[in-house]
Amino acid sequence: MSDIHIKNLTFGYQTGDNVFENLNLSINSNLKLGLTGINGQGKSTLFKLLLNKFEYSGNIQSTISFVHFPLQINNKQIIVNDLTNAYIGHKAAKMMKRSKSLEARHNKGIKSVTY
Repeated sequence: MSDIHIKNLTFGYQTGDNVFENLNLSINSNLKLGLTGINGQGKSTLFKLLLNKFEYSGNIQSTISFVHFPLQINNKQIIVNDLTNAYIGHKAAKMMKRSKSLEARHNKGIKSVTY
């Protein structure tokens, strides 16, 4: 069952064309979703509409509430270091898994492995 229902949503800024025109969308809030796209295509606008920051035509119904908390990054180098360490950790885990797989195959007498 979807917890967010958008029906016939139309919205545009006064300076240009509509960002959304007759958008119909149902989202199950139990899912973990990411919203991606290039700059200026309406991702932030959609969230602002869910927060009732703008007037629009159509209908947005939801059984959940939304909160906007912008993330302020004071030290970008810390974020880069965290992402780099997470990536290195992921690669190390993959290598460890591959190593264990090779060892298990060797112990079973399998002579060649292709990856």
